[in-house]
Amino acid sequence: MTIRCSGKAKILIPDTGEVLEVSSDELEWEIGDDSEERSMGAEVHYYASVYLESEQGNCVEAEWDVWEYPIGSIESAEVEVKGGKLLENFDDYDPYEDQLDAILSNTEFYRTFSDEIESLRVLNSLVIGDLNAQKTLKRQIHIGTIACLETYLSDAFINTVLSKKSYLRSFFASFKDFKEQKLGMHELLERADQAEEIAKKAMLEVIYHNLAKVQKMYESTLDISFSDFSAVQSDVGIRHDLVHRNGKTKKGEEIDIDTAKVDEAIVRVVNLVDQIDRKLRAKEQFNEKTHEEEAGFLTDIEDF
Repeated sequence: MTIRCSGKAKILIPDTGEVLEVSSDELEWEIGDDSEERSMGAEVHYYASVYLESEQGNCVEAEWDVWEYPIGSIESAEVEVKGGKLLENFDDYDPYEDQLDAILSNTEFYRTFSDEIESLRVLNSLVIGDLNAQKTLKRQIHIGTIACLETYLSDAFINTVLSKKSYLRSFFASFKDFKEQKLGMHELLERADQAEEIAKKAMLEVIYHNLAKVQKMYESTLDISFSDFSAVQSDVGIRHDLVHRNGKTKKGEEIDIDTAKVDEAIVRVVNLVDQIDRKLRAKEQFNEKTHEEEAGFLTDIEDF
């Protein structure tokens, strides 16, 4: 689940009178670590931030924070602007679940990943005469590479977990957010019938570029471990600065992204996904073989 809003936000820079605009489709909503359980279910904190630079070199940082509670309702929303003043905000915020339908329909998640990566490689081979446009293109390809990784990790995990009840049980038994909840007997019985929907929502709310958390989920639920992903996690950090700080580090230093660096990031992401997908396919083949052997055993018993 995520947040949907519409319209544009306008931010004034008082010293110069400049007005900067932010379109709603520029926001990338993420889920805060401070989301928690309350009496009527989960309270979920969503946030989105942007970094803007005006033509006169003035910098503005803005963050939108939205709290959903109970599920399906917006409890409150706040905006914090540094370096400017909010003149006009987006239209109403709404939670929506379109993302789940897209994930469940993408059962060929590795092919989707491979096709998107190949398109990014083609784009990375292009040479543009305008240096600023070239720089922007390389940034967007790097961002797209991390988006491909996130999409694969979420689609592969959610579809696989929902394919077998044993995986679903493992997810409930091992997922940190569930383990920390304390339920009374009546609540336990009420939620038993909603187990799959609760699991779907919990899996959707995971930030899939948090590789340390995602690796633990894959390992504890599916018994699949990742190889060293520290370099890919660094690529994720670069993606964060490209999206939220206009390509600059916290110290204000510009991040240099060129064709070679994009290629290196793509190779690292592909290697990680290939390794995970091989283990997923091996597990699927093992399960199919076990199922066939069990079916054959039962047939032999009946014949006997």
